[in-house]
Amino acid sequence: MGSALQAAGQTIAIKGNAAAFKKAQLQLCTIDDYLNGHEIVIDSAVVDHNGNFSFKPTVNQTSYSYIKQGDLVYELYLIPNQNLDIIIPDTVGFAKDSVLKPIQYLQPSALNNSIIAFDAEYNDFLIANYKAILRKTAQPKVKLFIKAQQDKYATNTDPFFGNYLVYRLASLQLLTSVKSRKETLEAYFKDKPILYTNPAYMDLFYEVFDKNLKAFRSTAAGESLNNAINNRIDYAKAIDIMRRDSTIPNDTLRELALLKGLTEMYYEPTSTQYSVLEMFRYIQANGLTAYSKTVAKNALQLFEKLRVGTPAPPFNLKDVVTSKMVSLVDFKGKYIYLSFWDENNPRSIQEIDLIRELDKKYGKKIAFVSICTSVNESKTLAFINRNKYKWVFLNAAGSTKLLKDYDVLSYPSFYLIDKESNILRCPADRPTGNIERTLDMLFKQK
Repeated sequence: MGSALQAAGQTIAIKGNAAAFKKAQLQLCTIDDYLNGHEIVIDSAVVDHNGNFSFKPTVNQTSYSYIKQGDLVYELYLIPNQNLDIIIPDTVGFAKDSVLKPIQYLQPSALNNSIIAFDAEYNDFLIANYKAILRKTAQPKVKLFIKAQQDKYATNTDPFFGNYLVYRLASLQLLTSVKSRKETLEAYFKDKPILYTNPAYMDLFYEVFDKNLKAFRSTAAGESLNNAINNRIDYAKAIDIMRRDSTIPNDTLRELALLKGLTEMYYEPTSTQYSVLEMFRYIQANGLTAYSKTVAKNALQLFEKLRVGTPAPPFNLKDVVTSKMVSLVDFKGKYIYLSFWDENNPRSIQEIDLIRELDKKYGKKIAFVSICTSVNESKTLAFINRNKYKWVFLNAAGSTKLLKDYDVLSYPSFYLIDKESNILRCPADRPTGNIERTLDMLFKQK
């Protein structure tokens, strides 16, 4: 499947100025598959000596996009029939802890400005209330925040932004137990269109269906799914068994849930990897939608890239606490539990806090390394010091290549790396999952 930007549609003009990047190449990118976080470049341009550049992408529906220059990323949303005239802010001082400013729009862009404003308030709310979120006592404040945002944007008639707002707030409800998974499925997925190009929708999908197939396979209704996948390699039978889960309303959504679950199954020790790969190949050829076919194709490429035993992608990043540069090779001879997180992401905060106990128990046998993507380093350092975290925190703000190398799909993401700097688990279990059991088994074998 081509992306929504590549499919037949309206060619729009993006004119811009990037004085900080004279003579540099810029890339206009999008995500064609949110389950695998697969990036595609849809246009490129060289900034002239005056700082001017232009793109001419084809857009058939409103879609998330971003402009890349090196490791810096500037987000924007592209809309059919809407040309853009933008300024990419000067990044002088970025490496010295400045906050990367959003794109400036010289012509009105209500959608982009609304998302920028909402995201800023959303992130500020998460940071201000992260302790209550961790303690599961934030529900009253969450309800007030949601009501305030709904009231604030009640007159905003943009359908893309309306869905973005709904699904971003739904993620907050799910995280803080304002709504259960079952209630979330009923309210936001039943009889609703699948919004493949809306990142807020796809983020919520990812959270709702995280480990869902594994849980279903452990029930009486779903236990035969293991045989359908591992032994029979029978897609039709697998979908038929999944129909017993009444919380998933239709086969199109079931197929997406199956794809998410197959990715998780690939790394389970009790699964047959060959069978899982064959299921992906079947969906790539015969999936119900072009999107599912793309997800299957990208997953097959991902497994080849980050398969167990292959070298972990290298990194060389600044330590947030000591300001020294730290590389992957510095940990050779020791296992690594690597995490990518974002302090503006509530799920990240919850999982990172649980590493504290893991570090106390296993810290002499394994290095815990948490890579933050926040552009505000002083804010990250204050967060670390306030919580008295003692393991290694590195800053990868704007390092899109590293995120792509590790195929970071969402925050937080976890990886287990062996003593020879090779992939041992990708993805690894979260602290709220079975990583403690995995580490127990790993070190009992030594």
